[in-house]
Amino acid sequence: MPISLGAEPNGYRMLLLIQLSPYGLYQITGKNQAEFADKRLSLGDIDNELYGALHQAFLSSKTVMELVGACDKILYRRMEDMIVSDALQSAAALISNSHGQIKMKEVARQCCYSERQLGRLFLTQIGMSMKNFARLTRFNYVLKHIQTSPSFFAALSQQAGYFDQAHFDKDFKAISGVSPQKYLRTMSDFYYHGTEIYRIISSKEE
Repeated sequence: MPISLGAEPNGYRMLLLIQLSPYGLYQITGKNQAEFADKRLSLGDIDNELYGALHQAFLSSKTVMELVGACDKILYRRMEDMIVSDALQSAAALISNSHGQIKMKEVARQCCYSERQLGRLFLTQIGMSMKNFARLTRFNYVLKHIQTSPSFFAALSQQAGYFDQAHFDKDFKAISGVSPQKYLRTMSDFYYHGTEIYRIISSKEE
């Protein structure tokens, strides 16, 4: 569910954004992701040990890059022993590589799992159904192309596999909370590319 932060981030002296893979939080915390879906939670309520380690990194780091390095080490330690299902990784890769346009039956066939089995894995390890993961993947495909080369929405929706412009507009608004046109006008309110964030951080540190 889209959550509007408004001017809240302006109240913080520092804001650290960590982008995880779809099953990254499960790998790091080992907890059922369905419990966290559509909620805004404090990290301390999810994993107090991880919260404490990251908080200590904030306190002890003298520069932004030192902080990023410390956080990397903490998170990579949580990824040394893979707990994510091989079947889920394969299914997620199939959906991602097809930009969300592959049929769920075909995903199950190629993974040699039933759709029901894969559905349980997706709920536990990603926090959403396989179908909704495909829907979100398709939406992210649209965002990527809007970012890199804005084009006519009709052509973009067709490339992304939507039935028609109306279906595209409806799905876009349901996921982002705004129309494609409004998103494009106010894009910086929603999204920053990773390289742009790095450039902003570097300039502030200098």
